[in-house]
Amino acid sequence: MRQPIRTLVAGLTAVAALVAPVVAAVPAEAAGTVRAAASLTGPAHGTYGSSVSLSGVLWRYGTSTRIANAVVTLQRTPHGKSAWTQVTSVRTSSTGTYGFTVTLGTVYDYRTVYGGSVTYTTAVSNVINPKILRRVLLDSVQTTNSAPDEGVNVGTLRATGRVLPAPPTGTQVWLQRYDAASKTWKNFMSTRTTGGAGVSISGNVPPNVGTYRLQAPVASPYYGGSSNTKVHAHYVWRGIFTKPLLAVGGTETPGRYIWKPSESATRYLINLWAAAGGSSWVDINTYGCLQLDVSTINVTDQTGTATNVLATIANGATKLYDYDIAPGQESQKTFSVRGINRLRVQSAAKTQGNPISTWGIAALCNN
Repeated sequence: MRQPIRTLVAGLTAVAALVAPVVAAVPAEAAGTVRAAASLTGPAHGTYGSSVSLSGVLWRYGTSTRIANAVVTLQRTPHGKSAWTQVTSVRTSSTGTYGFTVTLGTVYDYRTVYGGSVTYTTAVSNVINPKILRRVLLDSVQTTNSAPDEGVNVGTLRATGRVLPAPPTGTQVWLQRYDAASKTWKNFMSTRTTGGAGVSISGNVPPNVGTYRLQAPVASPYYGGSSNTKVHAHYVWRGIFTKPLLAVGGTETPGRYIWKPSESATRYLINLWAAAGGSSWVDINTYGCLQLDVSTINVTDQTGTATNVLATIANGATKLYDYDIAPGQESQKTFSVRGINRLRVQSAAKTQGNPISTWGIAALCNN
């Protein structure tokens, strides 16, 4: 999160090139004796590399009279120094106003100088130092290294970006994630810079859909800054049974058993069985998922009378997975479930034997 403005250490660099050598001091007073006064204002802060406007007024001191068509010069010096140099000059408007455009960059203090005339004395404005925030860019957020491995979370989230100007080596830069509940940005992952402007942050994290940004801290002489935001759905393979079943059923004394975490830490295994000629089914939650990786083994030869098992996964009347599996055999398939929130997984007897099967179901999901 951005720091309070009072903690800033910042500066500016002018858009225009220098047009004159160092001006060691304010010019000596002109012949005029009527006292003139000048002011200079600008934004409190801005982002590195952006343009801002500085403006002021030239007037007869102690009155409301403005001085028109007078030459006013913008000067700058490294922050806290006194070696003022000329940047550029403009003439005041009919109402005594003037303005300059500068680009945020190197640290400078700014003032304006009026050289006086036959009527008016010279005048020097107040000094301003608009604060400068680092320019932080979030270029990409993507998921890498995501593959089914018995339902294990192996997805790596990787964010890349830039911090300008390049902060000191070892500066900690955070990838932050927005917490909608508390309406705050929270640190998610971080890295330390290696001397350049580029930033790359990666790590294995749970599936999620999030809004992300990069955040760079204060590193003198610049104030910390936050990047643009990106929404990313991080899809990771997980066991489908990490989410509760939506419904269960079947015929002829159906049963089911989801393997405990101590037996299958990734929660991707289930046994389905029924009495002779029956079936057993469960409805699984596929909301937020893109793919299923399914493996089914007919284990009737291990527990009783061997019989073929009809294994299906259906979206209503549409079968996405449909196999007649012989005793001791296995069937496998990976298929899309994008936009499908609920599927029925069923094991049924092809003959009058007892259908018994073991299923492994891994899902690529963002939740």
